[in-house]
Amino acid sequence: MKSKNIFFLTFSILLSLSFLSACKTTTDTTDPVLVATEDTPAISHEASEVDDTPISPMKNDSLLLSMERTPCYGTCPTYKFHIYKNGYTEYEGIRFVNKEGMFYTILSKEQLKKITDRAKEIKFYYFKDEYIDRNMTDFPTTIIKYNLEGNMKTVLDGHNETPRDLKEFELFLDQIIDNSVWMKK
Repeated sequence: MKSKNIFFLTFSILLSLSFLSACKTTTDTTDPVLVATEDTPAISHEASEVDDTPISPMKNDSLLLSMERTPCYGTCPTYKFHIYKNGYTEYEGIRFVNKEGMFYTILSKEQLKKITDRAKEIKFYYFKDEYIDRNMTDFPTTIIKYNLEGNMKTVLDGHNETPRDLKEFELFLDQIIDNSVWMKK
């Protein structure tokens, strides 16, 4: 009887450990400090004109745009980022993403202009405040807040009938975030 209990205890522990390790996602551990993309020049912390201290958005500028992807019952990527008018950008990877944790970067003026130009092009302020189907409980929501000249507009996208321009704008923002050089906070 005692060996049977030990077997079940050992089996239970191994089963629990296998479930825990299966839920662990990988995190990108490459050091991005000197990596550059087509739109983002490399940030060298050795250059005399570059300060190692991250810009504090609270004392330097206001929010330009934020986007958040909420969880679903499955493995939907869950993250959020905030882009400030001075280019300072914060990213928080929550789950099912390559980068989990807090990161920051500085977007170029060209990238910021592309964002504002695209928002104007698709007439972001004319979208409805929400595209939500309350009957779809396992559908992740994307929340975008955009600030143009002091007017904040929030749009919730959690529906499969969202306007194509809004979906493409979300993907455009994801590309900027994915192609940026991130430093761990």
